[in-house]
Amino acid sequence: MGGVAAAVLVSAATAGALQAVDATLSGRAEQIFEAVTMLIAASVLTWMILGCSARDAGRRMPSRPKCKLPPNDGNRGRSS
Repeated sequence: MGGVAAAVLVSAATAGALQAVDATLSGRAEQIFEAVTMLIAASVLTWMILGCSARDAGRRMPSRPKCKLPPNDGNRGRSS
């Protein structure tokens, strides 16, 4: 089985399991379950976006800078 097919099956199974658990809850427990599920989903999505951005940024960065930085004189940006 290919990786995409496996991912689709795992995703569908996870969705089914979460729906089954959600159907058994009511009231405050249901609200807490939904909140935790949404926080986990947002965390995974953020992790994927940042991971892809970091990996992609490495490909776009030149191996050597095109210009040299001025020497550090210890002022840290303060004008004299």
